[in-house]
Amino acid sequence: MTSVATTFTSEQLLTKAAEFVEQCHYDIAQKFYLRALEMNPKDTNIMDALADTYLQLDAVDEAVLLLEKSISLAPNSGPAKWLSLAQLKRGQDSASCYERGIALLSNMQPLQPIALASAHCCLVELYMTDLCDEENAEQLCENHLARALELHPNGFEP
Repeated sequence: MTSVATTFTSEQLLTKAAEFVEQCHYDIAQKFYLRALEMNPKDTNIMDALADTYLQLDAVDEAVLLLEKSISLAPNSGPAKWLSLAQLKRGQDSASCYERGIALLSNMQPLQPIALASAHCCLVELYMTDLCDEENAEQLCENHLARALELHPNGFEP
C-alpha cells in the first residue's frame, strides 16, 4: 500500500479515500487520508475528512485531536468541524463549540436553516442535561428553541 500510495498525487489520494468512505471501508480510507495529510500537513479539509473517518472507526481521541488542530489552523472555515467537536466535548466546552458552529452557519450563504435549527436543538438538549444547573439554563433553552422553530417551523427536531 505504501509503495502504491507514494505514486499518487494528493488529489488522487483524496479521491480514492472518498471512494472507500462511500463504500464504508473506513479503515482503508484512513490510510489514504493519512498519506494525503503527510503530503499536505496543514490542509484542514484533509484533517476534517480524516477526523470523520476516525469517528466512523470509533477512534474518538484521534478525531478530537485532528478537529482541534484543524480549528487552531482555520477557526473560521467550516462550521461542521465545530459542530462535530461539540458532540465530542462536554458541558460548557460543548456549548462553546456549538455556539461557534452556529455563528459560522449563520454567516453562510445560502443560509442552511435545517442545519442551524438542528444545532440550536443540540444546545437546548445540552442545557436540559449537562448544563441544567447553569443560572440561565431555562432561558437559554427557550431562546434556542424559539430560534430553531423560527428557522425550521415544521421540522421534526424543533
